[in-house]
Order: sequence, then C-alpha cells, then structure tokens
Amino acid sequence: MTSVPLWVHQVRVFYLIYDRFKIFQNLLYAFALVSLAANAFLIYLVTHPFNRNLGNYRVLLCTFATVDIAISLFHAAILPEYAVIEYGFAVFAYNALYLPSYIGNPLVVAYIVLFYEPFILLTFHFFYRLLPEALRANFKRGIAIAVVINVAMSMTIMIEVWISLKDNVENYFADVMLREYGVNLNTEPKPILDPVQYVHTAGFGGGLNWDSIVAMNICGAIGAFTIVFNASCGFVIVKRINRIHLSIASRALHIQLLRALVIQFVVPIALCVMPFFISMGLPLTGRPFVLVGNIMCLFVSFFPVLDPICMILAYSKFRHVLLEGFRRIILSGVPTDPTTSTFLNSAPLTSPSAMPQHDCVALRFIPESQFLSTGMSTFIDALLDFIVHYPVLPPFFFLLCSICAVPVILLLVATQKCALHSNCRYLITFWCISLLGILANTCQLQIQMLFYDKGFVPRGVSEPTLRRYFLAIHSMAYASSSCFEMFIAVERIRSTFQPQEYHESRASWEVLLVLTIIAVRKEQKADNENGQLQYSRGAYVGFLIYLNGHHFTGFIIYNAIDLSTLVTNTLGIWYCKKRYMMIYGKASLNARYQVNEAYEMARAMHPVYFGSFLLKAVGMAIAYSYGFMMKLINGPVFALLDSGYFIINRIFSGHSINCAYASGFLMRTHKSLRKAALNLLPWKSISTCLKTLGNEPKAPSEEQPLSRICKLNLATNMTSFVDQLLDFLVHYPVLPPVFFVICFVCAIPVITVLAATQRCPLHPNCRYLITFWCISLLGILANTCQLQFQMFFYDKGYVPRGVVEPGESNCLKMSKIFLQALRPQFLVIHSMAYASSSCFEMFIAFERIRSTFQPQYYHVSRANWAVLILLTLFAVNIELSSKLRYLFGVFIGCLVYLSDHHFIGFMFYYIIDLSTLLKHSLGIWYCKRRYKLIYGKASLNARYQVNEAYEMARAMHPVYFGSFLFKAAGMAIAYSYVFLMKQFNGPIYALMDTGYFAASSAHYISLNDTAVSSFHTLSRRPSERARECAQNGTALKQALIVLHKKVHAVNCAYASGCLMRTHKSLQ
Repeated sequence: MTSVPLWVHQVRVFYLIYDRFKIFQNLLYAFALVSLAANAFLIYLVTHPFNRNLGNYRVLLCTFATVDIAISLFHAAILPEYAVIEYGFAVFAYNALYLPSYIGNPLVVAYIVLFYEPFILLTFHFFYRLLPEALRANFKRGIAIAVVINVAMSMTIMIEVWISLKDNVENYFADVMLREYGVNLNTEPKPILDPVQYVHTAGFGGGLNWDSIVAMNICGAIGAFTIVFNASCGFVIVKRINRIHLSIASRALHIQLLRALVIQFVVPIALCVMPFFISMGLPLTGRPFVLVGNIMCLFVSFFPVLDPICMILAYSKFRHVLLEGFRRIILSGVPTDPTTSTFLNSAPLTSPSAMPQHDCVALRFIPESQFLSTGMSTFIDALLDFIVHYPVLPPFFFLLCSICAVPVILLLVATQKCALHSNCRYLITFWCISLLGILANTCQLQIQMLFYDKGFVPRGVSEPTLRRYFLAIHSMAYASSSCFEMFIAVERIRSTFQPQEYHESRASWEVLLVLTIIAVRKEQKADNENGQLQYSRGAYVGFLIYLNGHHFTGFIIYNAIDLSTLVTNTLGIWYCKKRYMMIYGKASLNARYQVNEAYEMARAMHPVYFGSFLLKAVGMAIAYSYGFMMKLINGPVFALLDSGYFIINRIFSGHSINCAYASGFLMRTHKSLRKAALNLLPWKSISTCLKTLGNEPKAPSEEQPLSRICKLNLATNMTSFVDQLLDFLVHYPVLPPVFFVICFVCAIPVITVLAATQRCPLHPNCRYLITFWCISLLGILANTCQLQFQMFFYDKGYVPRGVVEPGESNCLKMSKIFLQALRPQFLVIHSMAYASSSCFEMFIAFERIRSTFQPQYYHVSRANWAVLILLTLFAVNIELSSKLRYLFGVFIGCLVYLSDHHFIGFMFYYIIDLSTLLKHSLGIWYCKRRYKLIYGKASLNARYQVNEAYEMARAMHPVYFGSFLFKAAGMAIAYSYVFLMKQFNGPIYALMDTGYFAASSAHYISLNDTAVSSFHTLSRRPSERARECAQNGTALKQALIVLHKKVHAVNCAYASGCLMRTHKSLQ
C-alpha cells in the first residue's frame, strides 16, 4: 500500500485545526484581558492607604498579582500547548514554533519557569505568615534572601529543561505533531518544542529514557516540596493562632488572611499542579490523550484569572469595597461633600507647602464604605497638583508632536515625487498641511503654558489670555483636515467619469482654490455672522466646551462630516471597482489606468478614514461625556477645570496620534506612495548594499499550514530586525566608540572610591584591600577597551565572530604587540580580573569580621603585609593555577572558550559570589552583636574599631547585593549563549558579547557610587570630616569626595535607592 503524500496531511490538518486554533487563541486573549483587569484592581486595593494594617505583606501580594499579569500576557503572546501521547508529552508554543532557536528555546524555558513561579511565591507567603514579627523587623534582608532562592530554583528548572531538550533529536512526536497540529518535525530548522519521552525510539536503541525520568523527578520533587512545606506552615499557623492570646480584631484579621492564603494556595494546586501530574501520568498508560492535553493547558492559563478574584472575595475589606463600588454605580454615586477641599473644586492654585495639615489627618478617619471614591479623588488631586507645579505635560506634547510630524512630512514629500494626478496631489498636500497645522497649534498651546503664572495647566478656556484664539485656530485646522478628506474621496469618484480626458487634463485651479477657501475660511465666515454659535462649536470639538449651550450641535456636526467622508469613500471604492470592470477591454489603456489608480487610492484611504473616524469619535466621546457629566454634577460651568484638562490632554494626544496614523497608514497601503517614501529613507539602500555575514543560503522548505495560520507572529519581523541590526553593527564602527564612552563613564566612580580611600581614616588592611579591589575593576574596564580597540583592526567587521575571533590570522599585524594581542588572551585577562575582584570582595568581608576579634590591638596595629601580599598573589594568580581554572575563567569572562567546562565554571563563580553575599550578611550581624557586647566594657578605640567595621560592612552590603545581581545577569547571558550555541553562530554572537560586557561595565557605576554614598566616612563632606579629625586629635587630611556628587548624573536608580535607604543621615 502506498503512503499518503505529505501535502495531503497538511491540507487536511489545516481545515481540522483552524477553528480549534482560533478558539484557543481567543480564549487566551480573553484570559489575559480579564487577568490584567482583576490583578490591577487587586493591586489598587492592596496599595490603598486604607489597608496599611497589612504591613509589609502588601509587597508579597502585589508581587504575586504582578506575576499573574506577566503569566497571562506571556501566555497570550506565545499561545502554549501540550501534546500528550503514549509514553511522553511535549510542551510547545504556537507563536514560537518557527522562531529562530535562540529566541524560541528561551520562550519555552520561560514558560516552564513561570509555571513554577507562583508556587515559589506562595512559599514566601506562608513563611511570612508563619514568622510575621521576625520578617517584619528584617524585611529587606528577607527580600534579598527570597530573590536568591528564587534565582536558584529557576536555575534548577532550567537545568531540568536542558536535560529534556536533548531528546529533541529523536523526533518521538513527529507523527502526532503532523497529524494533530500540522507541524512537521522533520524539516530543518526544526520547530521548537520541549519533549518529555519516557522511552527511546527504536532508532536510538529503545528502552527507558532516564534523562526524561530524572527531569520529571526533579520537577515532581520541587512541586512536592513546595506543597508539603506550605501545608506544614499552614498547619503551624492554625495551631499558633489557636494557642496565643489575641484581640478579637487581630484574630479576625489573621484568620481572614490565612483563609485568603489557603484559597490562593488551593487555586494553583487545582489548576496547575493537578493538570501537570495528569499530563505527566497519563502517558504511562500507553495511550494518547491529545484532547486532554489541550484542556490541561487551558486550565494552567486560567489560573491567573481566577486567583485575584478569589483573593478579593476571600478578604472582607476587599469584598466590601467591590460590593460598595457596584452599589455606587447602580445608585449613580454619592454626592460630593461641598466642605471637602480638593483640587476639583478649589479656587486659585496654592503651593504644596500652603496645604492645610488637618486635611491629611482627616483622611485617616474615612469610613470604610467611602474609601474607594475618596481614595480615587485623593489620587487625582495629588496627580493634578503634581502636573500643575511641575513642567511635565508641555515637554511631553513637544516630543509627541515632533514624533507625529515625521510621517506627515514624509507623506508630504512623497506625494510630490509620486505619479498622481495634479488634483489629487494638491488635495493630499493641503491635507498634510492641515495635519501639520494641528500639531503646530498644539505646540503653541503648550508653549503658552510655560509662561502661565498659575501653573503649567490651563485654568479654563479663556485662561491664559490668548488661549481662546489658539483654540479657534485649532478648530479651523481640525475642520480643514476633515473637509480635505471629503474632497479627496469626491475627487477619486470624479476621476472615473471621463477617465481618458481626466488622465490627460491639468489641475483645475479654479475649483481647487474654491474648495481650499471653503475648507480654511469655513470657521471664520460663520464666526463673523454668528460668532458665539460657531466659535463655541469649534472650541467644544477642539477643547471640550466653551459655552455649554452648543456642545451637542458641534458634536453632531463634526461627526456627521467624518461619517459622511467614510461613507463617501466606501461608495467610491465600490463605484471605482465596478467602473473598472465595465471599461475593461473597451477603453484605452490611459482610461483604465486612471480608473485603477482611483480605485487604489480610494482603497488605500479607506482604513485611514476608518481609523481616523474612530480616533476622532473616541476623543469627542470623551469630551461629550465630560460635558454631560459636568451638567449633572457641577452645573453650568463655563471655565475648564484642571481635572477636565487631563481629559483634554487625551483628546490632543488623539489628534496628534491621528495625524501620524493617517499619514503613515496611507503610505503603507498605497503602493506608489510607499515606494516613493521608501526611496526617501536610507533603510532600503543600506539593506540592499549590505550582505549578511555568516549566513549560508538555505534550501527552500515547504510552508507549513500552521505557519500560514500564525502569519502575525513575531518570527519574521524579529529575524529581519536582528539581521538588519547585525549588518549595521558589522559594517559601521558603532559598538567600539559606545564601549569607550561607557568604560570612561564607569571609571569615574571607581577612581573616586580609589582616591577617597587613600584620604579617609580607614585601617591600612581595609584600605589596601579596597584599593586593589578598585584596581581590579579598572583592569576589567581597561580590558574591555582593549577588546573593543582590537575590533578596529578586524578585517571582517566591527563585531567579534566568536570567542576565538579576531585571531592572529584575521587581525592586522601592526606591530609585535598586536601580534600577541589576540582575543582569547584578552578574554583570559578579563577572566583573571573578574576573579580578582570577586576574591577581593570576599577578603574585605573577612577583614571586617577579623577586625572585631581583638579591636583594641587591631585598631593601633599596622598593615599585615605578609598576609596582604599572599592574598593579592592568590587573587591575581587564581586563573593561572591550572589549566582547568584557565578554562573556567575564559567561560566566565567571555561566555565560553572550550564548552566542555562551562557548567562547572558557571556554578563555581556563582557559588563564590553567593557565598560572599551570605558571608557579608553574617558579618553585619556579628559586628552589630559584637558592638553591643563590648558597649560600656571596652575602651573608646575598641568600640570605634568595631563600629567602623559595622559601618563598612553595612555600606558594602548593597554593593555586594547589586554586584551579585549584575554578575548573575552577565552570567545568564553567557549561560544562554553556551546553552544555545549549537543553534546559532556568526554575527549573533555580537549581541551576546555586547550584553555581557555592558552588564559587566555598567554595574561598576552602581556598586562604587553606592559604596561611596553608603559609608558615612567616605560620603561625609570634607568640612565635617576635618572637624571630626580635629576632635579626635588626628592630623589626617580631608578626603577628596566632592567628585562623587557628579557621579549621580550617571548613577542608576538602584544606587540612589540604596543610598537613601542604607545611609542613616540621608534617610
């Protein structure tokens, strides 16, 4: 019997799975929307001041809700699915099947890591409820430990996925994937999926697949551990609540939180753990369960939707707020208290310092039934006060209008170079000019606000003084753009009446001038005849309302214009197409060309009209709703209040975005305009003249039916963007100068710490270690510059081709120095400097603990040069001790040199950094405890030495923690490259190389500036330090610390946050 051809399977599967795929896709999109709304509402309830009694537990609740949102959005983006067959199951994502392996594999791994993330967070929840007092006192330290544990668990899960991914070569799921999902696993490159098969195929010897069995045991052990731990914590919590004596209110609060936590724990068990064990256990029966796998995957995606709803309903305050909100919606709200002083009904603006203090106190006694509406009003008041007193909105609108003007100007220029009729070109030109007029008018309004003496937002339609005239101009430009849109639609229909004569005719200047006058002077003529009516119409449509009596008229008139334009163009498309079919084969070529060109332009303008109509309708609907609510709530108000101004901003944003959308979409849909616009841009010439390096031509593969379904995924766009970016970086010297600037900026805080250390009162041992730590950091920056400087003499481009390129054969031999300055040797030096900095960090932590053993003698002792030199030799020569360590250093410093040892090297350095962090945390606790023990019992020098050790340890703690995070990010990039290096090679290595060295260089700004800012001896001003030295009788010079203030311009948010939180004076 002959086999069925492959294309028969593909066509059959296409029709079988298309409806199922669309249903699955729509369900995930709906889950994402509901999850986003529910979790956002839960975050609002948790962070509201009314729930301050939850304490630090609010951080855990917000984190869990944020992770739920991330899970839902990620599932909607990649569309995950399970394939359950006999003796195995596979996890894949529809939108990641045909992505490049360096993108698709991390997406699948991220899906599995996010699957376990809720259980890890729930473990932290139960542990917090078990020891609330201890964790409340050391909450920051607990957060740091939780982050480390979370990273370790994620690494364990990634190892498990790596074990299972090795089985992808067997194609165990080829038949079921082709039969049920239309995915052909025999193509090259192979589709991305994570297979778990308990047995090997016959071609690989058969028998049990111990890799998958071990991986599933690891997954089951992680899940079982979290479940058992959480259940044990819950049992202990119940016993403790029943045993200790609590007040009625406190006991009720603990019981409600525990009940909510139990529900929050049961939901993922029912919707995640049970489907996981079902998907893992059903294949052992030896039968396929394809439909069950689809249902189990939907259960997992439904968990983030149900979890916040259960949490809100389980906690009484959250539940009461929800019911009260529904009641207020049904009963049309609660009247505003006229005695309440808010921004919405206040008179003139006042400065923040002039606000009465008793209002803030009164907010604490708001009844529970009213905290939702009052809290929202308070938030709006605070937001509007901020935008009134700070110039936030004008720069934002300048930037928005500048960006939106780019496609309008591009369309204006492309129209002059495109083959269009003179009438059509004239109308499109003036349409673009009217759009630019709207943008320029918006900028005029915002420039006026920069010189307004009452703040940076308007107080009404007539304030500032010239505002009403600008509003009239805005209304005129708005009406002109709408009229020109209608004229373009009518002109396209007119061009089909006598196409032969119209094609050869010139511009009808009389008609065009009359239409232009009608479009431009329509507002002025009506204004002269009935100024109040027409002016209020234009002001209402442009800026909500000027006089309340005519906003309905203006709303109806302008919507009628836009709707009639849309209907006219729709009729024009139908008529032009019908006219072309009528004259086909009967008229001349010019006539048919004219009718076809009219049809193409009308069809291109249709989505422009439709989208423009929607954007304008949304803006007017907001204005209409505001005017309608103004009449119900505040009566006839003729001045635009500041709360209404926030809505105005939305409408102006809508106008600006509408200008960019209309012009951009017209260029995209009309092929002649698109060609003319692309010729104006340099992208096309660059993309055609540059050739991709390292990409061999591949044989064309048959397009899969499922890939036709998923045409809108991000595979093609992402691949094209990465290729163009790499081509640009290869042929132009962009990255080397960028790294030179980054290294120069990063060297500033390092040099600052190095100079300040020599001038501040520190023990010689501590000063020596910090000095060599700074030197090792400068060595890393200098080595990075060496690596980038070498790229200037690389004959294959300006990015490295791999770990071993540039090499001796590819590098221009300028001198004997450059003959040996090859990339592998530079990477070894980088690894050595990296290891030296890590060792010196550990030595500093040890030295601080050692200084507290005999503080009286250590304070007056000199530098222990013998030990310091030995430690320095150990730190510098650690990479040269053996060949194995050499391999470790190359991997850590620059991804991988010989891939046989990258896992060992990764874990080795990870353990060093983690042990340094934990050891330093122990040192802070010990120094503090030691100081309390000797307080009042030892001499002043001994207490000063212990206190100095404690201050230095506490200041270095955020440095170690931030350094650990940045190093972990760099190692994660290296680990990802090694993990995926078999899937890609060539210029893509440059992206990994850039990310690694950027992370390695950037974190020096944070850790050095944090060290300077956190340690009070280093960060104290020179005058204060001199005064302290004079009081202690020491003749030390003032430290040169003024430089570190200039570093704050380039310091990241982490350093500034740690500065304010760790330094007691700044706090």
